[in-house]
Amino acid sequence: MKVKKKVPTPAGEMEETFDILIRDYFIDEKKYEEIYNSIPFNTWQEGYLQIKDIGHLWYSAAPPQSIKDYLKEKCEKWTGKKLQERWCAYTLVSRATPIVHCDYNPKEGCDCQVLVYIRGNESLNRGTGFYTTDEKGEHNLNTHIGFRENRAIFFDARVYHSPLIWLANDKSPRYSLAAQYKEIK
Repeated sequence: MKVKKKVPTPAGEMEETFDILIRDYFIDEKKYEEIYNSIPFNTWQEGYLQIKDIGHLWYSAAPPQSIKDYLKEKCEKWTGKKLQERWCAYTLVSRATPIVHCDYNPKEGCDCQVLVYIRGNESLNRGTGFYTTDEKGEHNLNTHIGFRENRAIFFDARVYHSPLIWLANDKSPRYSLAAQYKEIK
């Protein structure tokens, strides 16, 4: 579903685009098993990946270049877009409060992003919420995508979203593979 409208932001007005693709069993089985078995053993850092001016912080770690290349190629085949990586990281989320945010930054060249759930207890409330913005600038939950291992969500970087683990009774961490891309036209 694609919806576009102008919305107010702290940095001025932006065209909000609601464009989300979802695919289960995204990563090939052998590659997924490799990532699944290794992901908890990374060295997790607060400062490795932080989106400026949002205050959204993950614990994250750098995946090997072979995983970054694999993810980009899978996303290009899925979407039919030619992509240039802005960043790619393993992420660990275990949060008690929501942080609705948009990662779009035209100065840094981010058009789209992907989130692939890798490891964690599967539940609707451990996934990601996607929001639309009303005329007052308030964010309203529009779509709620549950956590399911090896589920990929590809979306326009202007879509407001938040991890929803704060809604779950189970606060154990969830592990994902995330990346932001600039579309090359």
